[in-house]
Amino acid sequence: MKAAARLRRERFEAVTTATPPERLGALTEAEAEAELAESDATDLRRADPGYIPHQPVPDGWARPVTPAADEPGNDTPEENA
Repeated sequence: MKAAARLRRERFEAVTTATPPERLGALTEAEAEAELAESDATDLRRADPGYIPHQPVPDGWARPVTPAADEPGNDTPEENA
């Protein structure tokens, strides 16, 4: 856990004069826009032609109990016995 905490900690660039802190590895807005313009990020936003959506759950499969069935005011035969 200590190693994970070290990785989450923000690191700042070392300076010898008083300046606003800058995170290490942070990009400026112009650098980020230039990098996105060069990449094929627009292709990633298109729909995946190989995507197959999930089918409906078959009737024979067990399904979770709805929260309303667990409420104490629900009169089921099992509770009255």
